[in-house]
Amino acid sequence: MNGLGMLAVIIGIMAVSTVAMGLIKKRVFTGIYTALQTRNYTSFFQQVDGRLARGVLPVYTRENMKLSAYMSLDDADKVKGQFNAMMKQSMNSFQLTGLLVRGYEYFSRRQERERCEKILEKMKEVLPPDRLEKYQMHYDIVFGGSIAYADRLAAEAKAHRGKKKGYLEYLLARSYESMGKKEEGRRYRQRAAKEFKTGAEDIERYVEIM
Repeated sequence: MNGLGMLAVIIGIMAVSTVAMGLIKKRVFTGIYTALQTRNYTSFFQQVDGRLARGVLPVYTRENMKLSAYMSLDDADKVKGQFNAMMKQSMNSFQLTGLLVRGYEYFSRRQERERCEKILEKMKEVLPPDRLEKYQMHYDIVFGGSIAYADRLAAEAKAHRGKKKGYLEYLLARSYESMGKKEEGRRYRQRAAKEFKTGAEDIERYVEIM
């Protein structure tokens, strides 16, 4: 076999290997994702920590899916441990942004001010100003008791529907509560809860930052 023939064979083998690896990777990812979506956590953790998954899936992908599982289980200690471990990993800016956003939203729902403050400081390093603004506003209102956004929120709420409207009304409720206007705060809490299809007393657990 001449040199060109050998090169063709090598290229063919590499092509077949690449396709085979792609199929294996897809099958492994699909199995793990299906277990996560169906809340079959025993199967999920067995697969995601298995040798095959560790061999074909990127570290960030596996660890991010584990974070999703802990969040779905609402295991706060596991979420904190997983989040902290992932923050020590090497990530590109897109991955880091996604992790920070997920962490902020989770800990905000649990009303953990100090954690949200630390995450917000990290966000300032990677988020563009227009995207950072909504997290800063959320922090200022929910954890800082700010009333500076009330007029703006009232105007914006009129222009939206659904969960976006509900989120703005939730921030309005917190603003009115900070003003000492309990009745206004209660009214807007109820309106926000209706959009998120939950009770007013549980709105913190279900509100989504938008």
